[in-house]
Amino acid sequence: MKILLQESKLKRHETKKIIRVIYRSFCKFNFGDAGQEHIAKVERLYGKQRNISKARKQLQKSEILITAKIDNKICWVIRGRKEYIRSLYVIEWFHKFGIGSKLLLAFEKKTKQLWGKKIRLKSSPYAENFYKKRWFVQQGIMLEKQL
Repeated sequence: MKILLQESKLKRHETKKIIRVIYRSFCKFNFGDAGQEHIAKVERLYGKQRNISKARKQLQKSEILITAKIDNKICWVIRGRKEYIRSLYVIEWFHKFGIGSKLLLAFEKKTKQLWGKKIRLKSSPYAENFYKKRWFVQQGIMLEKQL
């Protein structure tokens, strides 16, 4: 199984693939812990009744977008902006392969190169241990890692 990590600007032909990864992962791992407002936003942007152009605009706000592919299929996505991870999504059957860790390291490297000192994020309860095992510490409602 050959895995390709790729940092890039959002490509129009990949928008639907990224949306599928985000929506599928959110429903599987985050739905039960999210508030109604957040669920409604995810449904509006990435759900079955999604508006592709609005979802694309939301994704384009990411200063860093890194995907991981197998056989040209996007299976992992990490995105964010200056010192902040907006989301890291992995399709369920690819958990425990270490790709989430590799995406996180690539994001850290890019952040350090561009801005510097730390990375922050809001984690779902499901993913908290993943981040804490990678040296993120609780800072109020956020998790944070010094680079």
